[in-house]
Amino acid sequence: MLPVEGLLSQICTGESTNKYDLVQQSLYRLDKIDPDNPQMLTTRLRLALH
Repeated sequence: MLPVEGLLSQICTGESTNKYDLVQQSLYRLDKIDPDNPQMLTTRLRLALH
């Protein structure tokens, strides 16, 4: 599994289990690897609305 795919999977897991610390950590790492990833940007928007 590629690092980006693994981080996106962690984000989905964190959101579905309401573990937002996991989501934040995964977003931070994903931002370092692929800052223009559209899924990361939509996740940030969902967190801001939450």
